Amino acid sequence: MTATFLRPMHVIHVSRKLVLALIVPLNYRREKAMLLPCTVRGLLRSAVVVSLALGICALPLGAWGAWYKGITHDHSNLSDGNVSPETVVEWYKDHGYHFLSLTDHNKFDPTRFASLSSTYNTPGSFLMVPGEEITTSVTVGGVSKAVHMNAINVVQVISPASVTDVATTLNVNIANVAMQAETYDRPIITVINHPSWSNYSITPQDLAQATGTRYFEVANCHSAGINHYGDATHPGTEKMWDIANTIRLADGYAPMFGTATDDAHNYTTFGPSYANPGRAFVVVRAEDLSADSLLAAMDQGDFYSSTGVMLGTLDFNATTGALDVAVEPKAGVTYTIDFIGTPRGTDPTKNSDGSYSADIGKVLSSVSGTSASYTLGETDLYVRAHVRSTQLMSNPASGSVQYEEAWTQPVGYVVVPPPPKPLQYHAVAANLVAGGAAVPADPPGNVFSDLTVTQSGTPAVGTLQVNRGDYEISVGGAGLTYAQGILLASVTQNLRDGIRATVEAGRNSYGDGLLALSVSQAGKSSMTEVNFNVSTAWFKYEGGWRAAHVTGTTGEIASGNAVTASMVARTGTGRYSVNLGTDSTPDEGMLFTIANNNGNYIAPTGVLSDDSGWDVRVQTNAANFSATGADKDFSFIYIPYTTKNLIGGRYDGIGDVHFDSVGDFTMERLATGQYQLTLPGQTSETGMLLLTVSREATAGGITAPDDNFLTYEYDSGHFLINSYDLAGTTATGTAGLGMDFQDTQFVWAFVNFAQPLTMMPGPGDTNGDGRVDEADAKTLAAHWGQTGGWAQGDFNNDGLINALDASILAANWGHGVPTEQANASTAVPEPSVLAMLACVVLVAGSRWRRVT
Repeated sequence: MTATFLRPMHVIHVSRKLVLALIVPLNYRREKAMLLPCTVRGLLRSAVVVSLALGICALPLGAWGAWYKGITHDHSNLSDGNVSPETVVEWYKDHGYHFLSLTDHNKFDPTRFASLSSTYNTPGSFLMVPGEEITTSVTVGGVSKAVHMNAINVVQVISPASVTDVATTLNVNIANVAMQAETYDRPIITVINHPSWSNYSITPQDLAQATGTRYFEVANCHSAGINHYGDATHPGTEKMWDIANTIRLADGYAPMFGTATDDAHNYTTFGPSYANPGRAFVVVRAEDLSADSLLAAMDQGDFYSSTGVMLGTLDFNATTGALDVAVEPKAGVTYTIDFIGTPRGTDPTKNSDGSYSADIGKVLSSVSGTSASYTLGETDLYVRAHVRSTQLMSNPASGSVQYEEAWTQPVGYVVVPPPPKPLQYHAVAANLVAGGAAVPADPPGNVFSDLTVTQSGTPAVGTLQVNRGDYEISVGGAGLTYAQGILLASVTQNLRDGIRATVEAGRNSYGDGLLALSVSQAGKSSMTEVNFNVSTAWFKYEGGWRAAHVTGTTGEIASGNAVTASMVARTGTGRYSVNLGTDSTPDEGMLFTIANNNGNYIAPTGVLSDDSGWDVRVQTNAANFSATGADKDFSFIYIPYTTKNLIGGRYDGIGDVHFDSVGDFTMERLATGQYQLTLPGQTSETGMLLLTVSREATAGGITAPDDNFLTYEYDSGHFLINSYDLAGTTATGTAGLGMDFQDTQFVWAFVNFAQPLTMMPGPGDTNGDGRVDEADAKTLAAHWGQTGGWAQGDFNNDGLINALDASILAANWGHGVPTEQANASTAVPEPSVLAMLACVVLVAGSRWRRVT
């Protein structure tokens, strides 16, 4: 096959001229993978970014790579296929395919995959790509909707999540895939599968809202129920593609790419009603036959999908705007090449009769023959080619595509991002009041009478799923994931119905991937969830907070911001060290922790003797002081004393004195383990307290974090904080039995609902992630010469983004980037960005130093 293909495949229409535009990849780490042996292409691509921002027309890139035919969705008997993985691989390898991703439902065995790869991979000829079909469902209006996605190039199984609606379920699972990609620093793509299958489960609107991915199956050749052509009330899959892309482009998001696949399950009995192999595939143009190259090419739309038609030429000319397509014809077969698009300004909403505008996905030009060309017009939103043939597939699936066809990806589109949403630099806090008894006896079971958010910051805190002791939290109506930030909480009742309680923030308590508070009875040998009043505070990573979720079994970082692997270590069973560097020590700020399990765990800390960091011990809320704990998940956040609106400190309850503090308050030790905090002008209606034990205790030759837990409640103008010693366990957990008052040391912070804790970005940091890096440089470049604010790159607050702002960014380059990354390519500007920075530095006469 011969073909020419220019990359990237995107064109902007400006003043009757077509100029090349780069759409920055969703996952920047994928962009780095694309630079492997082709530095020149990466350099040119970077030049495009800055050139466009400065109003310079860029030149098109050259053709490169080779075509590879492959499968992105298939099954074996590890899930619901009828043959072994070995048999599946052999079928495709024997039939001339170049790559295969075996995607069994919710299953991936790294050891088995390594064995398959070792046996069947042939350099340059055949490649196994690790995959999984993330399989879940959601009930909408009493109807079960199947929500399936393929994760391609996984490292380990990604557990499925199901939320309240299809679009949110898609996005939560897509975010989980992105998290694994970030964790393992590798490209992983998500493909939304068979949208019209199972009661037309996924709508065009759902696809449009799934902005974290750019892939869906335009042709799935499973068997009956695929509903490829739609019906009187549902658009066909190809129409869905155009509807979704029209919505996405209107909303400022890049369009989706369409894949084609077998989704084979049956390799022994063939026929229209069986999910057989050999029906549909993708053909990818990549530098080489490697997962990195294949996925990098797909990220740029450098592939087409087919049920049998093979293309000899696929050429998009960025200068002229011409899309050229030529077929490798079969004898006796007639071909029609349709160029399909949507006019600009077309309304993508449904008509009153449930139909959509005929202009969405309309045929712009149709040519009968084996080659055709189309040049984008003034009003074209995008264009793609659909090649039809008169050749019936040898074994078409009922309900799916019947003839040999091919689909190219949309080109010629302009992504005009909407104004950036304000970053949430501040914490969002709330009080929650649970009704009924702590442990209901009548009615018995996992129930409670009510849960009310009595006070809240903004965006408003609410609840999603709730039951006894399990409170799923939302902010601004959306659920929270541990990929986004840290959820802290405190128990706001010192005693209820004769018992005490602790709280943790489970990462997936309801199986939907969302954070939920778990409140459990303290001092009881067996876990018992209880209804208690609590307060909670949400810190998004985008606000620049230095924070992380830690996997208990390994000490590895599950997600985080400005925290690297070297900063956290598992030092023993349930024991961890946290050292955030010389600028984030116990003398400079406070570390707050919380366990992350749907259980009865706490995470007290101790400040190390040299004040370099912290010792963390995760334990149950019924465990005595010990050198070991439990290998359970936890999270932490570091709050500097310089944080805006902070009132708080590290308090020694034994000596009734603060080591460090900030703000207007008084703290008084009333009795052993009982402290009275007074905040002038503040009550429980204006804010809440964060509390974490911070004493490194020594007893019986053991040095470890104190085995205490903290609660508070508000009474008569004061916050009454209690510290309890977990000196023993009782069967009932009754207050006073094994939970005596005991003095300890702890950190505390008051979070005002109206004037919350706020982490302000530093000079050069446009997105508030605590780093000055290439993302900030690209933001500044994109707004060069424009008016704007800090988020657009105006660091000197003069209202204009120019060389003075670039010099500030250059002077702070690398600030906040962890050491490991600072030594890697991700901390180094691409050549054109570096050149731009160098120029403005010379103009401004700046030195490479931190500007404050």
